[in-house]
Amino acid sequence: MKKFGLIGWPIAHSLSPLLFRAGYHTDGNRSGYVPARQEEWMYDLIEGDDFGQSWQKFLDGYDGINVTAPFKEQAFAEADLIDPVCRQIGATNLTVKTSEGIKAYNTDYYGILLSILEEMDRQEGSGLPRNEGQYHGIKARPSVEECRKSMKGRLHSALVVGCGGAGKAAAVAAGSLGLDTILMNRTEARAEAIADALPEYKFRVRPLSDFKDCFAAADLILYTLPAPIPDIGSLTDRDFAPARHASAAQSGDDYTEHVTANRKILLEANYRNPSFPAEMTGRQRSLHKGFAYIPGIRWLLYQAYAGYDLFTGRQPDLVSMENAVTE
Repeated sequence: MKKFGLIGWPIAHSLSPLLFRAGYHTDGNRSGYVPARQEEWMYDLIEGDDFGQSWQKFLDGYDGINVTAPFKEQAFAEADLIDPVCRQIGATNLTVKTSEGIKAYNTDYYGILLSILEEMDRQEGSGLPRNEGQYHGIKARPSVEECRKSMKGRLHSALVVGCGGAGKAAAVAAGSLGLDTILMNRTEARAEAIADALPEYKFRVRPLSDFKDCFAAADLILYTLPAPIPDIGSLTDRDFAPARHASAAQSGDDYTEHVTANRKILLEANYRNPSFPAEMTGRQRSLHKGFAYIPGIRWLLYQAYAGYDLFTGRQPDLVSMENAVTE
């Protein structure tokens, strides 16, 4: 039997074990995955606030682990092998033992990409394949080229709020899509460090005091701070409207004639205590106010989907995983 688990603190509330077990779904009539026998794998919460002790438990008794706050950067530093995307991010949320050593990945990155692709599919009926309303055959880790092709001309600019482990993944995801990306963080120097480390993405850094203006100007907002900032309460309908193209702003033409073709997208990392209140993000508002809100549970679902494949070499039942966290 292979053993997997999660380290971090606190993690008693984590949905990771539920998601992993849901991937075992044994209805062989579904396509795109190979069912597992329940006794093949197990998944534990490896609780503890000391990274060294938690890491040692992984070394002693587990084949792979998920990593959550506050251990993502420490685990990255311990890895022998690092996936290229993970290296850019500088933090890991999944490590596995291989014949060559411990390899680090970052599936937060793929959780972001798949959440955005899903929203593109909702908006225009393209992107993720469907079969009678259910998803089948979705790649757990789509290439940058595939994502860019699906999103070409639909997203132009991004705002990443927060530069912790999840924020770094969000920054690299936005940058890899070729989006004009602004980073902001409570400690501005942390955002500057990310921009300096990844010059190929030409990130711009703005202070958190510019949040409202940057929110209004972005097509995609990736909010990764664990708590709301005061300026969220001052956002208006105009701030949630689709962003203007730069050409329209420069020419002074009428606003409504030069907005993006799709809704503004807001993806939030925190799925338990969202920073954006329901009156801003509820279904009726998002349907009628020109923007789409993606709750953090979608990000969680898709990063777990990518991780299951890395752990086991098999594609899980995504429908079963989705049902487990949305019922």
